Amino acid sequence: VLQTALGATLFISWLAASIKPFSEMNRGQELNERANIEVALELNRLLRPGATVGVLHAGAIPYYTDFHAYDFLGKCDPGIAQLPPHVPPHAPAWRGMRSVPGHNKYDLYYSIAGNQPTYIQSWYWWDDDVKPYVLENYEFVPTSIDTPFSRHFLLLRKGNPCVRWELIHPRSLLSRSASLRPGGHSG
Repeated sequence: VLQTALGATLFISWLAASIKPFSEMNRGQELNERANIEVALELNRLLRPGATVGVLHAGAIPYYTDFHAYDFLGKCDPGIAQLPPHVPPHAPAWRGMRSVPGHNKYDLYYSIAGNQPTYIQSWYWWDDDVKPYVLENYEFVPTSIDTPFSRHFLLLRKGNPCVRWELIHPRSLLSRSASLRPGGHSG
């Protein structure tokens, strides 16, 4: 019960943080990269070989994990790279540009539902939001790392065999194995 209450509290905190505009969450490149390196190290602990990562920041996480990466902004994905650029209202306008090359081509449903990465960095980017799909297919795993997009959660694909679920839910596995011992109850 305490674990459920804690999980609900963390989830509500995450929801509150997730509605902030991107400009408020963009804390500066150095802080984002530090968080991405910490996420990569945590993913190395939680994921098995063969895992995949889906990222908006296609630098530190793929580099430090050595997992196959899906680049949600398409710089490394021919299907995304060939899309026309998005220029939504309030899009980034760095250095006076109407749009930012390398950050303006994306289709998150294609990238997330199509590729089904083990870990995803975010479910949204400007005018593209696949939150309903992510809520159904990804587990929000609490972390102490203040990540650039999902705040204090790692988004891991539910039931994916490349996730070391025993490190994430150790009590549920212990109680399940205890119930299968001789004299225990299986249901």
